[in-house]
Amino acid sequence: MLDNSFDALAALRSGTRDLHQRLEAQPLFSCLLSAEVSRDDYVKALSALHSLYAGLETELMRGLQQHAPAYPYITRLPLLQRDLAYLGSAPVLNPGLQPAVMDSMATTLGTLYVIEGSMLGGKLLKSHLHSRLGDAVAGALAFYGLDGNIDSHWAVTQALLRDNLSTLDAIEQAVAAARQTFLLFLCVS
Repeated sequence: MLDNSFDALAALRSGTRDLHQRLEAQPLFSCLLSAEVSRDDYVKALSALHSLYAGLETELMRGLQQHAPAYPYITRLPLLQRDLAYLGSAPVLNPGLQPAVMDSMATTLGTLYVIEGSMLGGKLLKSHLHSRLGDAVAGALAFYGLDGNIDSHWAVTQALLRDNLSTLDAIEQAVAAARQTFLLFLCVS
């Protein structure tokens, strides 16, 4: 057992930093924070995310039910579908995206780290998109707005990670799963 439970979070951050930076630089997502972001940019990003979550979320839910059934996960796919419908766009699926199998607590938590961590950036995106696009997207910000207090939800996620990633092997598995999840995001962008 590791003496410092913070090591799991630090390992996840440092072990995925390069992929996180690559994702932030991808045009599909980086344009969302630009001053010139358009409604079409937003629709393209939501469509890409829908393709990703269509497979990923099913596997994540299975992993959470098996390994962390009490965790209060907020499903994203219905939010993406609602936002796309509001914008008059039908989701397009990419059947080639295969999420990692979440066959252990560590692999499930590595994936969860990426998904839940994205909520923090979602707060910023929601505000920016609403300020730049206004009424054109005001009713289509459910995915980035997630109901409830994002900061307290992230604190629950961090506690789950700290409590369950307490060995070097578990941390390594979680980092590998988190990297695979970031690579999925990069595949849709």
